[in-house]
Amino acid sequence: DIRLVYNASFSRRYESEVFDLAILSKLSTLDQLGIISADFYSHSMFTVLKTKGARLTHLELTNVDELNLASLMMIGDHCKLLSHLNICCCHYTPQPGDRTRMEQACTPQARSTNIRPFSKLKSANFTLTTSTHLPILKYPIFFALDLEVLQLNQIYQPGDSFILSLVSWNPLHSLLQFSLTNGLHLSLMAANTLIQACPRLRQIGQLSSWGRVEKEELVAFK
Repeated sequence: DIRLVYNASFSRRYESEVFDLAILSKLSTLDQLGIISADFYSHSMFTVLKTKGARLTHLELTNVDELNLASLMMIGDHCKLLSHLNICCCHYTPQPGDRTRMEQACTPQARSTNIRPFSKLKSANFTLTTSTHLPILKYPIFFALDLEVLQLNQIYQPGDSFILSLVSWNPLHSLLQFSLTNGLHLSLMAANTLIQACPRLRQIGQLSSWGRVEKEELVAFK
């Protein structure tokens, strides 16, 4: 088995040089892949996922451009064994009709099948730079019924209603660990929402970084 982290910005000798990630498809035993500073379509990352996605158990995307709803669906469709997903500071392009496509894809019927996307996902880590990037989080989370560890490094600032939305996408009945960093507008109401929704939850991390949690509340909560 092979774990590969590919930094596209280091692989170019010249700024104008065009590179093609499709060459990674030649790695017959590739099962863990990390891509840094590349374009999903222009650099043929989609080709790697279509040809080698069936073996991948770990996928990490950092500063990847050209992500859209179709690319997320492609990851879910072709990477059925994926147990860990990390999407950090990627660039998401909203497109007309995304809301309708999301509603049509994310149905209880689609989630109840054994061949649903992200069915093997156990741990996930997301860093979102704006609320328009929420589909990056929503689509995988909706289908990941066996998710045990979820870490969110939110750069934009959600409120307590964000946690309500999160548990409406997925009941998170398998969740053991949850962490959200620098939630300046989050209060203990959000933590209580998680506790009530997630019967197996054992740890909520980074509560001290939530802006609406007082020190006295934090001591009592612990």
